[in-house]
Amino acid sequence: MREQTTPAVDETETEEPGARPDWAGAMAQIDAEIAELQALLRRRREEADQADHDLPGGGSAA
Repeated sequence: MREQTTPAVDETETEEPGARPDWAGAMAQIDAEIAELQALLRRRREEADQADHDLPGGGSAA
């Protein structure tokens, strides 16, 4: 099957001045989700570090 390609088109030219392109909202949502996941990962790492310090000997379980 042959893939059909179309030339890149700047769709913002047909929108109202100052309007955001459709992808801008999607990118903002992705950026927000990435920030949320990074914060979750940071909290989990801090909790894991604290759990390691709570072990007898204050070291890691390994």
